[in-house]
Amino acid sequence: MNKILIAINELPPEGKIRDLEKALTKIIKSNKEEREVLLQILGYCSILSNKEYPGFINKFIPFVEREEPNHYKNDWTYPVCCWTGKNGLNREALKIIFPNAIESVN
Repeated sequence: MNKILIAINELPPEGKIRDLEKALTKIIKSNKEEREVLLQILGYCSILSNKEYPGFINKFIPFVEREEPNHYKNDWTYPVCCWTGKNGLNREALKIIFPNAIESVN
């Protein structure tokens, strides 16, 4: 888990969620769909979220109120569809969900 969190932290600011999915190929033995599910779960847990598109840990945003990007090939769900490397880790959510992991991620 710590290697995944480090990969999230090391993604360039302009990196998108697909770039992170590809970076995980070197970290965990998995196929593309498994990595996508993992990242979606981290988004649902609010670990991959941002201020404009918050995760669900503090507030549930009904589907009709979500402003998702209008990307041509966006096959990710809220909130990771809006996540980029500049957003990094939501450390508050990380501390709640994986309290021991936060100590090892700079």
